[in-house]
Amino acid sequence: MGTENVRVAAMQKFLGRSDGLDIKNDRTFIYGKSTLNTRIESWWGILRKECCQIWMEELKVLRDSGFFSGNALDINLVQFCLMRLLQVQNEYLVSFPDELDDVMMVWNTHRIRANQTNSPAGRPLSLHLLPYMENVEDHLCDVLEEEIEVCRMKCAEETIYTCEEELFELCCLHKEEKQLESTESYYRSHILIFTLSQLAFNTTVTVLMPDVAISIHLNLSQKHSSMHVSSS
Repeated sequence: MGTENVRVAAMQKFLGRSDGLDIKNDRTFIYGKSTLNTRIESWWGILRKECCQIWMEELKVLRDSGFFSGNALDINLVQFCLMRLLQVQNEYLVSFPDELDDVMMVWNTHRIRANQTNSPAGRPLSLHLLPYMENVEDHLCDVLEEEIEVCRMKCAEETIYTCEEELFELCCLHKEEKQLESTESYYRSHILIFTLSQLAFNTTVTVLMPDVAISIHLNLSQKHSSMHVSSS
């Protein structure tokens, strides 16, 4: 199991005590091979098709172009520049119409058709939040607020930092000093990635984008940079 699943299993069993469950025989968490869970495997396939595959391909291009080696600095720079684009759908990101939040909403509100299995029909969001309206059994357990707080302390809090805090602050500082703007375009975010990568290197890079070739030269030792934009 992944690290997160171990923690989820512990929390499920911990919270199950409040409902008087037999911890030795309970089904608060079921162990098994992921390949046997056809539902979750099907969901991963849908997520990859609707959202993640194109990101995987574009990040592979970044790697194959020699601008991403997988070291800690590269990972943090990509997280700093792309995390928000990956999470939130926006009207300007034409090449990526289905981001994580959008895929989540589409999935949670799609209708599950009735079939011959024991699976209930209805919309996932309604089945989870309003089971009585869908005529299905509510499996939620009442737990103490103190126990919820214990579990919350073990969870990562959502913050403004999309990468390591120190590098995030440093990137924000350089963005302000060099007047670099955040962008809603994946392709133009390449410019930000390459520019910030010069925190560690002094080089000239050429960024190829649709109809535009952008050459960036940075010399941090002299604290100046230049950019030339020309039609391809």
